[in-house]
Parts: sequence; structure tokens; C-alpha cells
Amino acid sequence: MFQLVRTRNVRPYCSSVALEEEKAWVAFYRRLADPAIAAEVIQHLDADAELKRTHPALYLRCKETLRKNKARLARTKRIRTFMRRILGALRRDQKSSMRPRLRHPARSVVKGIEAPRNPKAA
Repeated sequence: MFQLVRTRNVRPYCSSVALEEEKAWVAFYRRLADPAIAAEVIQHLDADAELKRTHPALYLRCKETLRKNKARLARTKRIRTFMRRILGALRRDQKSSMRPRLRHPARSVVKGIEAPRNPKAA
């Protein structure tokens, strides 16, 4: 019969520098949720085409993180604008309900003029 020769699995030689570099890239994969780090990694990968070819998933995850951040900021801006409009309308309604509405604008002018307290002073 056929017998398999026992061979030892030999890992290709990697220097300690290469191992540390690989650990750093793995760390980048873990910290890509931060848009600042994602922007720096994209800038670094754009500068070196070889790295971009070696780490395409890293590049795509960085792009995805920046897209999500941009969408989050746009959503926050829309919500903030909506809330300002609602609160501004409520504030205007409160101010108008606090002051009694006058039928004629001329009455407000007359109401603003005070009569002198001492008739001799006038």
C-alpha cells in the first residue's frame, strides 16, 4: 500500500521585525472603529501601493469606517436642526402666550406711554 511520509510542517522564516510589523497591522484591524485612525491608515496605504495590495481588507474597512462616521455626523446634524426648530417654535409660542394679544397695534403704543406722576414737574 501507499504510505505517507511524515514531514514536519515548517513555517517560513520570519524575522522578529516582520512579526512585530504583522502584530501592528493586526492591531490596526482591531482599532479601525476610530475614524481618526482609519483616516491615518488610509493616508499611509495611499502613499504605498504595495501595502495597499497586501492589505486590501484593511483599506476597505478604513473606507467603511469613514463612510459610517460621515453618515453619523449627517444624521446628528439633521436631528440637531430638527430639535432647534421644534424648541424655537415652542419658545416662540410661550412668549406669545405670556403676552396678551392686543386687537389694535395703536393700543400698544398708548400703553407704552406713562402718565407723569407729578403734574407740576411736567
